[in-house]
Formats: sequence, structure tokens, C-alpha cells
Amino acid sequence: MPEPQQLPTEEELLRLSLRALVAYAARCARRAQPSFTSQHKQHVEAVDRAIILAEQFAGAANASEAADYAKVGEAADEAADGDSALAAAVAAAAAARTARSTPYATRAACTATFAGDAADEADAAVPGAIAASRLDYQRLLDLSTEPAPALGEPIDFDALGPLWPEREPESLKWTGKLKGPQPTAEPRPQGRIGISAYVGEFAPEEEVADALVKFCRALNAHHIACGGNGLVIDDWEILAPEPEPTEVL
Repeated sequence: MPEPQQLPTEEELLRLSLRALVAYAARCARRAQPSFTSQHKQHVEAVDRAIILAEQFAGAANASEAADYAKVGEAADEAADGDSALAAAVAAAAAARTARSTPYATRAACTATFAGDAADEADAAVPGAIAASRLDYQRLLDLSTEPAPALGEPIDFDALGPLWPEREPESLKWTGKLKGPQPTAEPRPQGRIGISAYVGEFAPEEEVADALVKFCRALNAHHIACGGNGLVIDDWEILAPEPEPTEVL
């Protein structure tokens, strides 16, 4: 049994399902993400997009196309080499692409390798990431009913808890991640978003409610991961279609 402050070995990682491996890589990359800085907005966005691709695969969201992975790779090639946060994000996306398209015989080993790379780069980017990564591994192991190359059940990222079980390191402060002198920004008013959902006439109410809750939780988690403070639902309205008039004979 390895020491608590050691990252899981590749042998240990192979006990996870493919989705759990990719979720592990995505979580590691999310921890490193705030340390990435660049003068170019497209590079900052590429890092976030790479992690989103991994999260989508692990959570069984809509499958991304090969072109999505290619765009991330192109943006990463343009960014500065040697940045561990960037490398962690690219490794997470590579884990997702490998789990999706690599030949079956090598799928597990290759995905585990990229997941391990993401963890190593996150540790290099953020001191103290090992303990959080180890805790992720233990929780994902509990969720993996069978090891890779089995795909496994979709991963609920909310069930994994906060990225930092104790507290976020003081060295990580989200500043927009654009390097260089930035103009002092005026306090921004709180933004608002509106969400509309159409529900079929015969859709079961419990399933509809469960789907909406999961959607709102995922949206809130993404907002926090991008540096926000979380979303608050301040109003909602249930609309029902007016009955069509019937002709009286």
C-alpha cells in the first residue's frame, strides 16, 4: 500500500474504469488550471476546453468529435512549452481521446498513462495536489465496478466533492489568467442567465426533476471551476400550454 502522499501508480490506475481514469485526469488538470497564464486569450480558452472534453467523456455527455481534440492540440502547440498546467490539461484531453478511439488491446494502458501524466503535471504546477489526487483515486475506485478497458458508469463529478478537500492553496488565485499588466477592472454587476426547458406532455415528473437538478448542478460546478462563486436560482416559472379550443357540434 503506497504512502498517502504518493500519487497512484499506473498499476493502481488500471483498477479504474475508463471513465473513472479520464475523470481522474480531468480533476488533476482542474487543480492546475488556475496556475496557467498566457498573453493570449485563445490559449487560456484552450486549456479550459481540453479539460471540458475530458469531463464530458467521463460524465457521458455528448461525444466530442475528433476535430475538437485537434483544435485543442493546435492551440496547445502555439502556447508556451514547459507549462505544467497546460500539460495537465492536454494530458486529460488525450486520456479522453485515447479511451474513446484507441484499439481495444492498448486502450487501458494508454489511458492510464495519460491520466498519470495529468497527475504528475498537476503536482508540478501546484504544491499539495498529491493528497487531493489520492483522495480522488480512492473515491473513483469505489465507483468503478470493473476495471479498464471496461467503459464503466458515467462519473458524477459532484459525488467526488470539492477539488481541494481541505482548502485551496494560497498560491492559487484566479485572476483571469492573462499574463502581463492588466487594466484595473471596475466591479462587475452580477450577470443573469435564463434557461428554458421544454418537457414532453407525457414525461414522468420525477425524471424531469432529476434531469433538471443534474443540469443545474453541472452548470454550477462549471461556473465555480472557471473562477465564479457559484450560481443562485432567484426565480422560476412553470408554463403550461393553453388547451386548444374544441369545436362543439
